[in-house]
Amino acid sequence: MNPSLMQIVIDEVAFLSLSSDDVLDQDAAVERLEHIAAALKALSPVDSAAFLAFIEEEAHRAELSGDAARLEFLRSIPDHLGLTDMGRA
Repeated sequence: MNPSLMQIVIDEVAFLSLSSDDVLDQDAAVERLEHIAAALKALSPVDSAAFLAFIEEEAHRAELSGDAARLEFLRSIPDHLGLTDMGRA
């Protein structure tokens, strides 16, 4: 999978998940997150595994840089979007 596209997905999930009510309607955010989750669940097993590995790589970078908030967010993505079984046969 393309790393730039995977980063865009992570950035959009962050925006939708972390924006306050005065920035974004929460019902609209949840609807979009559900749409993203459904699209990710439809990925091939190879692409699913690549996406989860990319998240782990980004989490490792956040850990090395001391960015605890980003680390926590990145580690929450698979559970938050219901992707914990992605990429597993």
